[in-house]
Amino acid sequence: MAGKRRANGEGSITPRKDGRWMARYKVTEPTGVRKTRYIYGKTKDETAKKLRKAQSEVDRGRVAIKNNYTVESFYNTWLISIAPNYLQSTTIEQYKWTFSKYIIPRFGNKRLDCLITKDIQDFINQVYIKTNSARICKEVRNCLSGVLKRAIRQQLLTYNPVTGVESPSYKPEEKHPWNIEELNIFLSATPHCKYFPIFKLTSYYGMRKGEVLGLRVKDIDLNSENVSNNCYGLIHIRQQVSLVNNKPVVRNQLKTKASKRDLPITREMRDFLLPLIANRDKEELLFHTPSNNPINPNNLLRAFKRESKRASLRIVTFHTLRHTACTLLRDANVDIKTTQVIMGHSDPTTTLRVYQHSDMNKKVEALNKLDSLYNSSM
Repeated sequence: MAGKRRANGEGSITPRKDGRWMARYKVTEPTGVRKTRYIYGKTKDETAKKLRKAQSEVDRGRVAIKNNYTVESFYNTWLISIAPNYLQSTTIEQYKWTFSKYIIPRFGNKRLDCLITKDIQDFINQVYIKTNSARICKEVRNCLSGVLKRAIRQQLLTYNPVTGVESPSYKPEEKHPWNIEELNIFLSATPHCKYFPIFKLTSYYGMRKGEVLGLRVKDIDLNSENVSNNCYGLIHIRQQVSLVNNKPVVRNQLKTKASKRDLPITREMRDFLLPLIANRDKEELLFHTPSNNPINPNNLLRAFKRESKRASLRIVTFHTLRHTACTLLRDANVDIKTTQVIMGHSDPTTTLRVYQHSDMNKKVEALNKLDSLYNSSM
């Protein structure tokens, strides 16, 4: 009597001596090699379900190279051979911290192809319970997802299990930058500080801290062909100073392509910059330590906070000077496209969404105008 026929799609499923069930199926790997793969389950039904899912992936052309990578071993490969090709060193440092602090302790020994969405979701939930920080949860999720996306490109995974993971919603704390009165109080109170020229340039042009620290003497170009009646030269943003392993390093790579820009020098800024570049080596950093090394950005941040307290001003971050500069451009009725270029944003929506803050005076002015419209129609 013929044996019971296997159900359609069930494939080759057989019992094992250890009590589990095993399924076999054939795949053609991206290398072109035809191989038999195996699936195991506690019951026949469970194994059949896994087999149908695997065969569905094959039918959709989602086949990965069979590999023995764990999360940690692939991360190490990514860190050495892949990440430097597309990420800045500062971003890589953030990945290293996040993986060593959170991801490796939990998933380091887990096989890469055995990661499942539910386990990652449970992990993110636990991180939130432990840290009470939606920002950290988002960072952990994004870093793990970023590395797994590269595993897919290397044809080691067929899908990214992080895709279905939900992290707690994170909204950056709303910034309240200094207004022009507060900025003037700060600049009037800090000429004694060795970082005063950095404070003034940053608040005037809205440069990122790495950009202003990366300026060379030759980047202050007072002999530019673009000099006109109202433009007395250009500041060339071409490099930045970043912290790598907690040490300041000059890097030619800027944050984005739009970060590479030329800023016009006004008459006031020319008079301010002339003494800073007089009789100096063109290749020298405009701002440096007594030993001619790049300034550590953390030292700048500490000095900014100290001087803010000394001037009895409300405490804001150094980066908020960039927000202040952008908002002042708005108050000066500078159009959004020009503001975007000055700030070095890749997208004007960033300029609108993140940097242009509306203060209470502007709101009152707007509503008073609205009042006048209502009154005129009555």
